[in-house]
Amino acid sequence: MQEVDGIGGFFFRSKDPQALSRWYEEHLGVKQVPTSYGEEP
Repeated sequence: MQEVDGIGGFFFRSKDPQALSRWYEEHLGVKQVPTSYGEEP
């Protein structure tokens, strides 16, 4: 099995950053930015 070192240097602009953040979390497993110090990054 091959390992993934990263997803590259693609950056997307969005008119709705919250929706884009939810998409990243749902489809790629990238968690949203924590909103407090108690949350894990």
